Amino acid sequence: MRKLCTRRREFFRPPRLEESRLLIKKSLTGVEDGGGTAVSWYRILPIVRFRTPSHILLIAFAAFPASAAEFSESDIAFFVDDVRPILAANCFECHGGERANAARKFKSNFQVISRAGILNGGDHGPAFDPGNPSQSFLLQKISYKDGDHQMPPSGKLSVEDITTLTKWAEMGMPWTPEDADVLFEIEDHAADTTEINETTRNFWSHKPMSRPSVPEVDNDAWSHNPIDAFLRSKLEENKLSPNPRADKRTLIRRAYYNLTGLPPTAAEVAAFEADDSPDAWDELVEKLLASPHYGEKWARHWLDVVRYADSNGFERDGIKGYMWRYRDYIVNAFNDDMPFDRFIREQIAGDEMDDATLDQIVAAGYNRLMQWDDEPADPVQHFYDVLDDNVRTTSEGLLAMTLGCARCHDHKIDPISQEDYFSFMSFFNGMEQMKRGRANTEKFRASGVDEDFTQRVTAYETEMTSLRRGLNRTERDLQTHLAEVHPDLANRIRPHAAKYRRYVARADALRTAFWHYTTAHPPEDWSAVSFRAENNGWDYALGAFGVNRDDSKARTEWTSPDLWLQTTFQLTEVPKAARFQVKHDGYIEIFINGKFVAERHESSEDYATVPLESNRLRALQTGRNVIAVHLKKTSDQPFFDLGFEGSNQPFLSINEVLRMRGA
Repeated sequence: MRKLCTRRREFFRPPRLEESRLLIKKSLTGVEDGGGTAVSWYRILPIVRFRTPSHILLIAFAAFPASAAEFSESDIAFFVDDVRPILAANCFECHGGERANAARKFKSNFQVISRAGILNGGDHGPAFDPGNPSQSFLLQKISYKDGDHQMPPSGKLSVEDITTLTKWAEMGMPWTPEDADVLFEIEDHAADTTEINETTRNFWSHKPMSRPSVPEVDNDAWSHNPIDAFLRSKLEENKLSPNPRADKRTLIRRAYYNLTGLPPTAAEVAAFEADDSPDAWDELVEKLLASPHYGEKWARHWLDVVRYADSNGFERDGIKGYMWRYRDYIVNAFNDDMPFDRFIREQIAGDEMDDATLDQIVAAGYNRLMQWDDEPADPVQHFYDVLDDNVRTTSEGLLAMTLGCARCHDHKIDPISQEDYFSFMSFFNGMEQMKRGRANTEKFRASGVDEDFTQRVTAYETEMTSLRRGLNRTERDLQTHLAEVHPDLANRIRPHAAKYRRYVARADALRTAFWHYTTAHPPEDWSAVSFRAENNGWDYALGAFGVNRDDSKARTEWTSPDLWLQTTFQLTEVPKAARFQVKHDGYIEIFINGKFVAERHESSEDYATVPLESNRLRALQTGRNVIAVHLKKTSDQPFFDLGFEGSNQPFLSINEVLRMRGA
């Protein structure tokens, strides 16, 4: 079972940031300017609202002139000569300037073509902070310090331009009086679709369903079932004739494939064809609905809707342990004809139900079916991606609406705002995030589980504890005995092996080792560090060598009587323990840096561990090391693969000691 939410947050609608707003007063002398309605602003003070538990505090900033008319001529000249050219070259095109077709563009609803527009700001609030001009949002955006806010997008302004704009902000943003208050009305094209109004209520998918009247048809036989009447009506409308009645062989095959996904047997077809009773069809359908294969067939469709998978996805694609319980829950729900409302509630919040049963806890595994990245590069991003997956699956699979579109912006089709999206997401926000491995699994005993089951689980756990204690005693006794028999290894023997690091990878590893090889008898120094196989005409290929088997894949063919191989690896320090893992047929002898270290005469169907004695560890050295292997073919299906690993711990497991010194 997966750990699910410990306690979900109550459903809430998170408040939007209370942006600064300006008190607007239309002037009687408003003028028209191409592309929109100009509005003159009079004595405007920016008002900032702070949400508090008990009241709303209004603070008016009046540290700077409220109107461009109050700036000095030198301030206005600085704006005209030094500031306006920078804004015109880098800002006007996207934020209110007149374009070639006389249209105007207002990205983020932000107008930079007037002082009033900068004070008012856009989607991100006011761009000028009178109380702290150097921290104004406009200056933050041009500083490129925030990766999410970098303007202009074509490239950072020069140091001189940034210095000029900073000085201008600290002066209070002087502007030429004749156009300082010009603002254009911005039409919200999405308002008709993102707000709940008469337009969106009347969209066909948002209207309540109604039952239409059943059409009258010419043939009374088609009036017994309302659905058939609709079909017959359309056929008549298009001057089409219905197909002839299906024979019994066709009917039984349709029923089987539709309800169970499986074909009927020949005997079942013959029996149905021979059954002339009037209830034969009804009895067949009831039989198939009662079949366990009914739930197995139809559960597949639901599992597709809710993105069920047995594995995590991503690079390792590990198995989701115990997730099969959710699959079985869905199969059983269909077979038990569970009411649909209960079916949905148990999956979304089964763990939150009073006295939750085991099945309800399993059903809530719905919230854990998404891809799991057990090592995300950006944990915060992954956290919200997981929540987004639940929002999308729930809205698309259960509500037939695409809430996921509103993650980044108000929905462009359905009446769903970005605020609605995050409000909906908050329902899932209390769930405990997935972890690695067994940390996602916990034992659960629901109330009402029968006593026999509880007793059997208790007996099982008691027996397991007893067996572990007995095994520990046996390992301690064997460790003591081996230490007495092999005193030179006494300080190295442990019940379990040390942690090993791979130096040469086996063929079943993610990155397989490359080997140089030859079938011609090499010179005497072929296994030495100084012998360079690549300079002596040896071939180069991936292990393993030989012919394919049912359980092993040979990457490089080998059929000759003898084969000589060489591979290399680097060491920064000599390990205190090392071992080979070998799978092979026939005789092999292994050399490290020209020194013989191991041989095997018997074949190994699986990877055999061959630990190195301490005196043979001395063959290793820091820097470049060479492993050389000589193989002799002894069967028609030869196979060879080898891995080598070492540890900075000198420990040897009991099994390794037995392999080294015999039983």
